[in-house]
Order: sequence, then structure tokens, then C-alpha cells
Amino acid sequence: MPKRSLITISLTALGCLFIALSIAVLLTAPVSAKSHFLGRLQRDYPNIVGTRLDGCVMCHKDGIPDGPLNRFADDYYTHGFKFERIEDLDSDRDGFTNVEELLALTFPGDPQDFPTDAPAQAPATPTPGPPTATPTPTHTPTPIHTPSPTPTATPTHTPEPITSRVSHDPALMLMVAIGVIGVVLWAAVLFFMVRK
Repeated sequence: MPKRSLITISLTALGCLFIALSIAVLLTAPVSAKSHFLGRLQRDYPNIVGTRLDGCVMCHKDGIPDGPLNRFADDYYTHGFKFERIEDLDSDRDGFTNVEELLALTFPGDPQDFPTDAPAQAPATPTPGPPTATPTPTHTPTPIHTPSPTPTATPTHTPEPITSRVSHDPALMLMVAIGVIGVVLWAAVLFFMVRK
């Protein structure tokens, strides 16, 4: 067998392998990226596991997996994929920090969903005994914190380009690199096959 044919066959086999690997990686990239981020959130805030916060809805508007991101997810990307860096932020601007909302099991990316500070009160039960002429004063609890909207202009939200998101996450960078290598090898295989 001539040397040129052996090189062509070897490059074809290697190219096909990388093409198959690239397709597999690119098809699973969105799913593994999401589960990777959700896994970090579950590790840092185990109280959300099994609750309504435990899913795509945590970062995506309307819970659509590849749908638009909410402000909580945008802050997560902007702050280097570190939840601890955005704990003290109020991503959805509802008056509660992200960590307060996560601990209360409310969505930190939804301004319509926020913790309620006023605990539910049990109805007062009368104490048995002789009636008294003067009524006993009752204590009415007042809420500790009531969110009040601040009259500020709503900032326009510009999503961060996907290229900067990829550069922050090593797993995504690896997936992109494998895809690029696969395309380059595929092109080399075609080049050698055409020259033949």
C-alpha cells in the first residue's frame, strides 16, 4: 500500500473520530452546562434541592431551558460564575438580597416573587376566668421589612455576549476547543481526499 494512501486513510479515520466526538459534545453542551451550573447552586444552597427553585426556572425566564436568562443568571455570569459574589446583590430589585430569597425559597430573578417577613399569626384564644371591667390590651405585630419600590429609572438590560460566557467556564472552553479541532481535521481529510 502506498504511503500516501495510508496517510489518507489514517487522517480520514482520525477526522471521522473527531467529527463524531465534536457532534456528541456539541449536542450535549447546553444540557451539561445547565446541569453544571444547577449543581453548583445545589451544592452552595442545599435547601433548594427538591423545591420549586431546583431547575431551569432558576436562571431562565419562564423555565424554558434555552430561553432568555433572568437578572439572577446575568449577575451570575457577570460575576465570574460565583454564587458567593452575588449573594448580597438584589438581582431582581425587589428589596431582598439574593441570599435572602434563596433561603426563603423565592426566586432571586423574579421581582414578583419575594419573601414575606410577616409570619402567620395564630388566632387569639380567650383565657378563661372572671370577666374584667377593663379590656386587656392586645399586641398587634408590625412587619419587620416591607419592600418599597424606589423611584429609579429602569435600566435597559444588555445581555453579555456568549463569547465572554464561554471564556469564564473551563468546561465550555473544552467543548468549543474539541469542536474546533474536529472541524479542522475534517477540513484536512477533505483536502487530502480531493488532492488524491
